Amino acid sequence: MPTKLDRVQVLFQKDVFKKLKLLAKLERRSLSSMAGSLVEEAIESQKYQSLLSKAKSEEFKSKVDETKILINDILKPDIAADDTFDVNSKLKKIDDLLTIISKSNIYEQNKSSRSR
Repeated sequence: MPTKLDRVQVLFQKDVFKKLKLLAKLERRSLSSMAGSLVEEAIESQKYQSLLSKAKSEEFKSKVDETKILINDILKPDIAADDTFDVNSKLKKIDDLLTIISKSNIYEQNKSSRSR
């Protein structure tokens, strides 16, 4: 059956596979559905949420740093003399970065309000 979901192949130890198979049978689900559900639950656990949060924070910091560099480039006093300097492309890049940052903040706010 065609699906738009991403796929991954997983190799299990026999004892883990037997447990997965039993859980799927008890819940009347396919192995794929059961494995997906268990992975989702694991990702939502505190351990992995803190790792994901840290990674997102580092990505966010990188975007902010990139924006600062672009702003500093534009604010340099000698850019008027540089014929190759493209202010519009720098401003477009800043706009794109700020949009990404803004969308990330909105997503996090919505996510935290749903979890309350």
